[in-house]
Formats: sequence, C-alpha cells, structure tokens
Amino acid sequence: MVYPWRPSKCPEALRPQWDEKRAAYVKTGRWEITANGNAVPMMFLKKPVKKSSPLPDIDGILRRAARAKYRSIIDGQDAYEQIRIRPDHVHRTTVTTPDGNM
Repeated sequence: MVYPWRPSKCPEALRPQWDEKRAAYVKTGRWEITANGNAVPMMFLKKPVKKSSPLPDIDGILRRAARAKYRSIIDGQDAYEQIRIRPDHVHRTTVTTPDGNM
C-alpha cells in the first residue's frame, strides 16, 4: 500500500534548527532528497532543558555497570543517523519532512 505524500509540520520556533540540520545532512551526504513512497513522517519535538539537577551517585553507577553482562555508551543525540543500514535497505528508511522526502 502506498500512502499519499503529505509534508511533516515543523513549528516555526524550530524552523531555523531544522533548516540548519537539513542543510548539513544533505551537504555531507547523510540524507538525499528522494521520490520514494511509503515515507514515515518526521516528528519535530522540542527537547526539555533542565535548569539544574543534583549530582549523580557515581559510585552507585559504577557498581551497577560493573555487574552488567554488557556495557556500551550510546550518544542519544542524532542516534538515528548513527545506525548502520544495509545498502539494499536504504530505500526503506525514507522520511517525510517539511521540504520533501529524504
């Protein structure tokens, strides 16, 4: 089933950030404009900013990490772009943006 194309909506407050990110990703080749169908709409969410927080219990974190079977470090920012995709599956990752499918 192929769904009709509808652009994602980007709040005006986030539009400068979107324009900057889109330009950077297209320039570096991470994204390319495409006419692929079945695109998933991109969601634009404002990240909450914490004004202050207590210091974490470092010793407790290290104890829990030492007991874990597996350990890894994941950068949550731009995590979607860090996932390796098989070249023959790239066409399945199309997203709908305010500026077309990418």
